[in-house]
Amino acid sequence: SLIIAACCVTVALAGTFSNPTCAPGRNTIVHLFEWKWTDIAKECERFLGPNGFCGVQISPPNENRLVNKRPWWERYQP
Repeated sequence: SLIIAACCVTVALAGTFSNPTCAPGRNTIVHLFEWKWTDIAKECERFLGPNGFCGVQISPPNENRLVNKRPWWERYQP
């Protein structure tokens, strides 16, 4: 039936996905939110790059006022 054919095509295509932003064989992205720029660079050069990680997501690079005892996500509110 048409449903079985659609399922077979979906399963066949699912294995062929590739992320155009990652080098072949790399597919893990690490979140380094709230890290200092220098620490991100060191982590990428010393561990993440040599161990095959695809990329890094960081906190938005904008100025924020840091207020003690406030949740981290408030810094990203409009």
